[in-house]
Amino acid sequence: MMAEPRPRICLVVENAPYPFDRRVYLEATTLAEAGYNVVVIAPAEPGQALRERVGAVEVRRFPLRPGSSVGGYLREYGLALARIARLLTEVARERIPSVVHLANPPDVLFLAALPLRPLGTRIVFDHHDLMPELFAERYHGPLSPAIGQLLSLCERMSVRLADVVISTNASYRRRVIARHAVHPSRVFVVRNGPLLREVADACPDEQLQAQGVPVIGYVGLMAPQDGVGLLVDVAQELRCLGLADFRMLLIGDGPELPAIRARLAALGLAAHFDIRGRVRDHARVLSLLAACDLCVAPDPWTPANDVSTFIKVVEYLGLGRPIVATDLRETRASAGEAAVYVPPGNARAMAEVIRVLLQDHERRARLATLARERLVSAQLAWDFQRRRLLEVYQRLAGSPRDGSRGVPLASRPAALAPDDG
Repeated sequence: MMAEPRPRICLVVENAPYPFDRRVYLEATTLAEAGYNVVVIAPAEPGQALRERVGAVEVRRFPLRPGSSVGGYLREYGLALARIARLLTEVARERIPSVVHLANPPDVLFLAALPLRPLGTRIVFDHHDLMPELFAERYHGPLSPAIGQLLSLCERMSVRLADVVISTNASYRRRVIARHAVHPSRVFVVRNGPLLREVADACPDEQLQAQGVPVIGYVGLMAPQDGVGLLVDVAQELRCLGLADFRMLLIGDGPELPAIRARLAALGLAAHFDIRGRVRDHARVLSLLAACDLCVAPDPWTPANDVSTFIKVVEYLGLGRPIVATDLRETRASAGEAAVYVPPGNARAMAEVIRVLLQDHERRARLATLARERLVSAQLAWDFQRRRLLEVYQRLAGSPRDGSRGVPLASRPAALAPDDG
C-alpha cells in the first residue's frame, strides 16, 4: 500500500529574500522538520539561484526591484504579484498545495492564492506589519483618503479571506479582530523569537571585545520608523556627559543610513560608530551583539511601533544583553523588567541611562540575568512558539506524523484555543 504524500505547504514572502527573513526561515524549517513538504516563494537577491533547496526546503525565487516611492511600490507590488501567481501556478501544476501561507507586506498577496481555493487549498495570512499605519509613517503624515482606503481594504480582504490569521503578538490579534470583525477563533498568536540553542551558543566577537571600550549595540532596519538617527543624538549627548570612549555598533541597512553617515561626519562622531551594514550570517550577528555591553531599541512612538514586536529586542533578551529602549507598549510586553525605558525620542534621557548603566556593572549583570530568564519564562523563544505554529497546521493540512487528514476548521477544536500572547 502506497504511503499518502505529505501535505504540501507553500510559504510566500515578497519583501525579503529567503533565507534572510528570519521569521519565514524559522516557519519553513519548522514545518519541514515536522514532515511537511515545504516550498518557499520569495524575491531573489543578486547572486541567488532562482530555484534551489535550502536544507529540507525547496525555494523558488523571482527577480524584483524594490520601490522607494508610492508609485515605485505600486509597480513593485504589481510585478511581484504577477510573478508570485506564476510560481504558485507552477507549484500547483505539480501538486496542489494544502496550504498557501502568505507573509505580509504587502496585503495584496491573497489575489495570487485565491484561484487555488476551489481546489481545496487553505490560506494562512501571517500578519507581520500594519500596512496602513506603516505607509503613513513612511511618508511622514496622514495618507490621502484614496490610498488609506485602498490599504485598509487590502488588509481587510487579506484577513477576511484567510482560513487562519497568525498575529505576531496580542496587540495585532486584538486589532485584527476589532478592525475587521474577524471571529476570534480564527486568529492565533505566534510570536517572533530566537532559537534557544543559537543564543546560548553565541560566542562574543573577540575583535570587538579587544577594542577595550564600552560597546552599545543595535541591529535592525534603518528606515524613518526605526529611529536609528536618534543614536547620533545619543552619541553627542554621551560626549556632553563626559563619556569620551565608547562605540555604537550598528548592524543593518536601510534608506536612513546615508543620512546617518553624513550627520556623523558633520558632527565629528564617526570615530564613535562601527557601522557593519547588512550581515547575512545570523550566527555572526549574534556573535557581534553578544560582545556588546548593552543594546538599544530607539524606535519612536508611532501607532504601528507601539503595538509591534521588534525581533531585535527578543534577541537582546536571549543574548543576556541589558536593554535601553523607548517606552512602547509591546516593547514592555516583550522585555518586561529586563529593560530600562526612556521617553520616545528623548536622546538626553537615553544617553543618561546608558552612561549610568555603563558605570554600574552589578546592575547590568542583574538585567542580563532577567533578560535570559524572561526569554524562557514568557515563552518568547521560537522553541515555544513553534508549537503554536504546528498546532495550527495540524488542523489545516493534517499531521504528517500520524497520517491524519486533520480537523476541519469549521469544527473549531478547543485544543487549539487562540491566546492573547
